[in-house]
Amino acid sequence: MNNLIEFGNIYWGKCRKNEFHPIVILGKCDGDFKACIISHGAPKDSPIPNVPMCAEYFINASDKYQIVFENTYLVCLNLIKASKLINFSKGVVGKLSDEGVQFVHAQIDDLTPQTCPMSLQKFAKTFRVK
Repeated sequence: MNNLIEFGNIYWGKCRKNEFHPIVILGKCDGDFKACIISHGAPKDSPIPNVPMCAEYFINASDKYQIVFENTYLVCLNLIKASKLINFSKGVVGKLSDEGVQFVHAQIDDLTPQTCPMSLQKFAKTFRVK
């Protein structure tokens, strides 16, 4: 695990063989990472609230990052032990601004932490994350 990882960095999370989902690093927890998922949609039937985000919450440098604001939602889950979901080898694919990190913390810090599964595929089906 890389000690130089910055909070607010966005990485691709492992889902299926050629499919990934954006995960934001938010902090350290029990020797691992605390994180959240962001999504391009808010499924109406999801038991997990999806909160719209705004452009000011992202470092919108499309020349540098793959993930920039584009009708983005925060999936309101407080994920712990997130390193097993993150594909660090793909590098940083986006970054939240300081305001974005504060917004996410305000939304999820009081939620019960959820331990991450080994794959987002089952996780996404369970919580109907797009």
